[in-house]
Amino acid sequence: MASVRLSEAQWSHILSKSGRNQEPTGDAPVDAGGAKVQPGRSRSVAYIVGLEADAPDTKWTFVQRSIDAIVQSFQPSPVLTHVELVLPPPEEGLPTGTSPDADPHMNFATYLGRKAGWGTTFENAEDFYLGKNFDAWRAIPIVAWDAPQRLRSACETHHVETEYAAWYRLYNYPFSVPPLRSFAWTLDDAPKSPAHCAALTARCLRLALPESELPNSSAWYGPSTLFLEMGRKARMQSYLKQLNDLGPPLSESEVDANEEDANTGENALLRGSDRDVKELTQLQCHLGTEKIAKKGIEATLRDDPIMARMWQKHLGKSLMKWAHVRGALSDEDMAEFLDERD
Repeated sequence: MASVRLSEAQWSHILSKSGRNQEPTGDAPVDAGGAKVQPGRSRSVAYIVGLEADAPDTKWTFVQRSIDAIVQSFQPSPVLTHVELVLPPPEEGLPTGTSPDADPHMNFATYLGRKAGWGTTFENAEDFYLGKNFDAWRAIPIVAWDAPQRLRSACETHHVETEYAAWYRLYNYPFSVPPLRSFAWTLDDAPKSPAHCAALTARCLRLALPESELPNSSAWYGPSTLFLEMGRKARMQSYLKQLNDLGPPLSESEVDANEEDANTGENALLRGSDRDVKELTQLQCHLGTEKIAKKGIEATLRDDPIMARMWQKHLGKSLMKWAHVRGALSDEDMAEFLDERD
C-alpha cells in the first residue's frame, strides 16, 4: 500500500487555511481584578505520549492488521499508532496511606477492544509501558493553568469506561484520514460516545482545556495529527514562555536547589536504576521531566527535528518510569515502602 505523508510545512498550510493557526496562549484565568491566577510550579504541565509505529503484532486479526496499515500509511510523519495522556500527580503525591500497589492515576488511555481507563488497570500494563514498547514512546508537554488536575477531573468524571469505536466502522479510523475526515464532524463527540485513542485524547483536551483551541472535531485526529497539532511551533513557543514563568519569583538559593533537583530527576529518570527512580521526590520528578521537555521544545524551535525527536523520546521514557516505577505515592509513603523492602 502506498504511503501518504504530510510534512510539517504542509500541515501548517492546512491549519492556516482553517484560519486557526494563531498562537494559543494557555494563559491562566483572571480574577475579579483582572490579574492572572498564578498556578504553582509543576502543576501546570501535562503530557501527550505517542507510540511510534512498528511491525504489527503477530497475534492480531486481519481487521486489526488492516486498521494498523491504515493508521501507518495515511498519517503524516512522525507515524504514531497510539496516543494517550500522562497526568503528573501533585508535588505532595497521593494521600498518605495509599498502597504502593494502587493505581497511580498517571496514564489515561483507551486501547483497541477495551474501555477507557487508567493505564495500570489494563492487563499486562507493565509490559506494555516498560517492556516491548519502552523505546518507542515519544512525548510532548501541554502547558496550561492547572492542566493535570483539570484533565484528571475530566477523565474521572466524563471519560472513564468510554467504549472503543465499533469494529463495523473500522473503529472510526477512516474518519481520521483523508478523504473521510471531512465528515468527522458528523460523529458524536459527547462524553462517553465511542472513540479511538486519538479522538478520546482530543475530546479530553477539548473539554478540560478549552483554551487549547483544537481547530477540528475530535474524530478528525489520528495519533500523528493530534501529536503534530499539539506540538506545533506556535504552541511550543507559548509553552516555553510559560514554563520559564511558572510560579512566583525565587531567591538565588531556591533557584540553585531547583536546578539541583532537576538534574537529579533528569539523571535518575534517564540513566538511573529502578531504585534510583523510586528514591526521587515528586518535585524531582516534576523538575526533571520539565527540564527534558524544555530541551525538546528548544530543539523544535531551532528547527532541529533530529534533536527534537531524541528529546521527545527521552521524555516519553522518563514519563513511563515516573508513572510505572516511581508512581504517584507521596514522598513519605514511598520512603516507608522502601524501608520495608530493605
